[in-house]
Amino acid sequence: MNSILAADLPRIRSVLSNNKTKEKYKQSPYLSSKVLGDLKLIPSGHFLICKVLILKGKYDSINPNFDLNLSPTENFYQKPLDPKSYTNETSIFRLKEGDNKHKLWFVLDGALVQPEFLVEFDYVQKMPFYKNNFSDFGDFLGF
Repeated sequence: MNSILAADLPRIRSVLSNNKTKEKYKQSPYLSSKVLGDLKLIPSGHFLICKVLILKGKYDSINPNFDLNLSPTENFYQKPLDPKSYTNETSIFRLKEGDNKHKLWFVLDGALVQPEFLVEFDYVQKMPFYKNNFSDFGDFLGF
């Protein structure tokens, strides 16, 4: 991912549409208006940026493509990867349908993933959301 917003979009969608979020803030009139009203509170987030060594990658012939509209975790849960099918491989990749440049990698050996940075961030909203239109999302967040 090349931007925090692009990487965080599945989490934001989940927060805005989650019934647990509505139940959590229902007891407080102030927070309820912030979550359920015009202004949507988006919890702070964090990313772990890692360096990954990909020694030997193989194309996932069982589930060759991934859905770009889903997060990597959602793609994995919809089409699980069985590591036992790839015993001699360290990483497996799937392609975006119709575009062989975009790949979704699954690293099977955790020793090849080295954490480097923990990035914590908050969204600062300039104005309330009047609709959940994700194409306008950056403007409301002050980008």
